[in-house]
Amino acid sequence: MSNTRPNSRMVVGSICASLLVGTLGAHAASLPPDPNNAALLYYQALLLCPDPDDIPREVGAVFHAESGGDAGQYRDYVKDYQDVIQLVEAASRISHCNWAIPYPQGLKVRAKLMPLTRSLALVIGANVRVLASDGDYTEAFAQSLMLRRVAKHIADDPGTFDPVPVTVERTALFCVRLVLDVMPPDEKALTTLREQLDAEPPVSELVPARIKQDFEWLIHTIKGTGAATLSNLRQNLAENANDEAQKKEVMALKDDELLSLIRESYAAFLDSAFDVMGSQMSYEQKYIRLENMAEQYQERAKTNPEIILAVQIRAESVPGLYSIGITHVALFNAVTAAIEIYLLKATNGQLPEALPEGLPKDPFSGNDFEYKATKEGFVLRCRAKDIAWGGVRQYEFKVRE
Repeated sequence: MSNTRPNSRMVVGSICASLLVGTLGAHAASLPPDPNNAALLYYQALLLCPDPDDIPREVGAVFHAESGGDAGQYRDYVKDYQDVIQLVEAASRISHCNWAIPYPQGLKVRAKLMPLTRSLALVIGANVRVLASDGDYTEAFAQSLMLRRVAKHIADDPGTFDPVPVTVERTALFCVRLVLDVMPPDEKALTTLREQLDAEPPVSELVPARIKQDFEWLIHTIKGTGAATLSNLRQNLAENANDEAQKKEVMALKDDELLSLIRESYAAFLDSAFDVMGSQMSYEQKYIRLENMAEQYQERAKTNPEIILAVQIRAESVPGLYSIGITHVALFNAVTAAIEIYLLKATNGQLPEALPEGLPKDPFSGNDFEYKATKEGFVLRCRAKDIAWGGVRQYEFKVRE
């Protein structure tokens, strides 16, 4: 299989000249780690990553191929990107990470970075397959969990859209599953893996706080650069005033006062939405309720201009973001529950006949996963439908004798 390393200067040009000086990518591997900011190393790694269009089709399908397949198709490819993996490993060990991309002015930059983030995940996923194929399960798990730390660093950035860190952590969990599929059950390795997964909750648990944080960033940005937007909104409010006196009052509103109207209205909506998310209702009830609330909020905007801006930017996305979070928790819980089943296989020599008590739940139903042994291993199946997706999710695991 042919492979040509992309020119790092070309990649710099495709991202944005403002990210780093043009020659940084060419010298990234020789630069020392920044003890104060992990983002510098991540940028270096991204500069050395392959362009998404240059990734061979078989490598791009790394998470769709059979786990036990020949790793030879990845071996020659990933050996050219070991410096990328080393940079990411070093970055993930640094606690502080400031990406220094303003929001929302940096949205175009982020849009260019995201494909490279996918390239990075494919490179690491391919390397995990090679390590697992060679029997180096400890390092394969280590590189899988490295991606969880990367996801946390992305989630810490207030300007990042929520699905991005979730996608990176989902890749980490897929990598863990790749290793579990081919590794003979090993009590020590599985115990260590369980402890490392338990050390941090899934990044999707941050979704409610991030929804609120994103809106505050929006308000902050409008305050600094959105004079025209505020002027138009003030005019709309005046046109819907009840009388001339109210119209004058509206036109006299200062920018901070107008922003307060927007913030108060949306904050009330979010508080209600978060109450629903944290309630004892089922997933289905919550999702339907959130959809109805968002629709009602949008309907109100037709006659209440002060909330038009909030509706356009965030309100309609709340049910979808909630669903993304629940779907991710389902995958995370399935993997952590599966590890306990693998541990029983390692200690008892056979799979349990029934699902053990006390394992993480299926968040769609709030009950235990449905457990079924198969010829190759076992399946964990949710007991309620993922409404946003339209089906019942299940997770297959292979067990090597």
